[in-house]
Parts: sequence; structure tokens; C-alpha cells
Amino acid sequence: MATTEHHRSPTGFNLVPPPGWDVIPLRTGTQEAMDRIVRKAVAQLPVGFPKDDIPQARLKLVKEMKKVVRQARAKGGMTLYLPTERLHGVALPVSIVASEPI
Repeated sequence: MATTEHHRSPTGFNLVPPPGWDVIPLRTGTQEAMDRIVRKAVAQLPVGFPKDDIPQARLKLVKEMKKVVRQARAKGGMTLYLPTERLHGVALPVSIVASEPI
């Protein structure tokens, strides 16, 4: 007796980012995720970082994140994964965008 194998197309995904990465949903909850990342980044500023420079650093980070979010959305992105912690003292210039199927 032969068995019939049924193949289904994937309907979703799970991606578990490595430690030190953060997730920004691009459909809903984007602003909340960006706010959380900015708060975490400001909390991780080195001791001795001039307090007067914190607002400017915050604005620069928000501007850069909005740019990356816009680019990811323009390419059909649903979720954006970014490294938010340094690896061996180096900021990784990389991101992962999960997008809709083509």
C-alpha cells in the first residue's frame, strides 16, 4: 500500500535572534520597539559620557533607526532584526529583514 505525501507551503516563520540582537516589528508595535531599543542604548552609554550630549546621541540613533525601518518596509519587510549590543567591542553593521514571500 502506497502512502501519499502531502507538502504544504510554509505559512509563517520563527527566527530566534542571537543574544545582543533586538526585534522591530514593521507592521504594528514599531514605535514601541524603537523606544525600547533607544532606552536600552542610552542606559548602556559609557560612564563619563557627557550628559549634555545624551539628547543629541538619542536623536541620532532615532534618525538612523527610522531610516533602516523605512528601507526595510520599502522592501516588503515584516520584521527587522538588529544587533543592539557590541560583539567583542565592535558594533556589527548588519541587519536581517524578514519579508513577505515574493
